[in-house]
Formats: sequence, C-alpha cells, structure tokens
Amino acid sequence: MKRGMATHPDVHFTCNGCGKCCHDLRLPVGIEEALSWMARGGEVQVLVSAAPWVREPAPDDAVAQYKRERTFLARTAGVPIRVSALLVAAFDGACPFLLPNMLCGGYEERPRVCRIFPAEVNPRALISPANKPCPPEVWTGDNELFARDNVAVSEENQALIASVRQSTIDEVAAKGRLCAVLGIDVAAIESEGYAIYKPSAETLRTALSEEWEVVEPTVWRIVSNRTRSLEVLGSSGVAADAGGGRWSYHGFNPAD
Repeated sequence: MKRGMATHPDVHFTCNGCGKCCHDLRLPVGIEEALSWMARGGEVQVLVSAAPWVREPAPDDAVAQYKRERTFLARTAGVPIRVSALLVAAFDGACPFLLPNMLCGGYEERPRVCRIFPAEVNPRALISPANKPCPPEVWTGDNELFARDNVAVSEENQALIASVRQSTIDEVAAKGRLCAVLGIDVAAIESEGYAIYKPSAETLRTALSEEWEVVEPTVWRIVSNRTRSLEVLGSSGVAADAGGGRWSYHGFNPAD
C-alpha cells in the first residue's frame, strides 16, 4: 500500500428517520447524561466487566493502555483486576422518547452517543453499515460524506466524538466510587458479557449526586456462563461466581 493512502473506505451516511437505531438499546452515557435521562423518566443501568491485570502493560502496547485508561484497579481473592463500569440508558422496544413519527422527542437532550451516530466511541472500531440497523439506502455514495479513513469529516462531529471518548477516561474514578457506594462487587469477564445492575432511579441518582467519603475497596467476584472460563479463573486464584444475586448476567456466548 502506498504511503498516505486511506486504509478504510469512505463512509457516506444520511439519516432517513426510519427509527431503527432507536430500539432495544443500552446507550452508554456520562454521569450528567445519566442524571438527565433519569430526570426525564428513563432507566439507567450499570454494566460491569473485568479482566485480570497481573502486570502493567508496556508503554507501546496501545490496546492495553486504552483499556487501562478506561478501567479502575480492583482486587479479588486472588489476582488484581481492572474493572469497567458503564452507565447505560436502557430500554426494550422503542426509546421512551421516540415519537410516533419516528422523530426524537428529546432531541436537544439526547445522549452524545446518539449525536455522534454512526461513529463509534471506541476509535479502533470501524464505522461499518454491517454493525448498524440502518437500511442500505442511507449508506450509498450519493449520501453525505460522514467519515474518511474512519475519522469523521465534520469538525463539529470530531469535537463531539472526542468529548465522548475523553469522558470515558475522566469519569473512571467516579464510577469506581459509585460501585463501592452501591455495593457492586460482581463483574463478568471482559469480552464474554456483562453483569447488569438495575438500581432504582432514586438510589442511583443519590449515589451519583452526593459527595461521598472514600469507601473501603470491595473484594470483587467474577461471573461467567462458560465452564472453561470459570475453571481458568479458579486456577488463577480469581474468585469466581456462577451467578445470582442483585444483578443479572448478559452473556455474549451460549452457556455451556
């Protein structure tokens, strides 16, 4: 490949208002967005995953450094882990703010992940029609140029995407405190699924809004629906749990 050539195809996209992207979602939101969503009557959940972290990555390990910036260090009965806690605006079926004409009823207050669509929060994830529910006609070359070489062409979109990505770093410590305050202590294995917590709006709003003193770190447990994963975790000294409690398990793979 010649130097300077794009490594990813151009992405053309124009929303046609079909509303398909506004159904059955868990939208990642920042803390202020979560408070706004709940104030308008929406539900916010906490999705938790973790990975063993036995040593710090090399400075040039970009993937590991990306993960490190967006997770907090925690402990199990065995090895250290890094935990990712996502706040998500959750709904089954249509978004609670989607109007019958498929327009957004909370357009000015919609989360930033809605504003940057079809861009991805993870800069390594490709903007691809295959990963979106939108119909084929919104992706054809006669639509507006949205991204070149996986980067949004609009400076406004670039700034908004950057702000979303930066907030996932800036809010890590606050989410660690949130887990401690709420007694969240079970995580799914990263890349296998999530442990999903559904605190009441009042409980979550209080935990996010008030200034809390330092809370004693929790001893975490790990959950999986995969027998082999649990065996490996157990042999590594990482506390493992088969499921149950104040959380539900969402696995990316069938149970075995």
